[in-house]
Amino acid sequence: MKERKNKKKEVEKIKGKKKARQRRERLEIVKLILEFMIAVLALITTIRDFLKG
Repeated sequence: MKERKNKKKEVEKIKGKKKARQRRERLEIVKLILEFMIAVLALITTIRDFLKG
């Protein structure tokens, strides 16, 4: 009985770690997208300023 409980806890731990890793990966992807968007906006503004000036 105790072994079964311990095994269940181990499975929950593994699942928790997997979910945390997925969440971290998702956050990293969002960060990359935001950084890319900021870079594109900066590029557009510099080109626009260059064409105006």
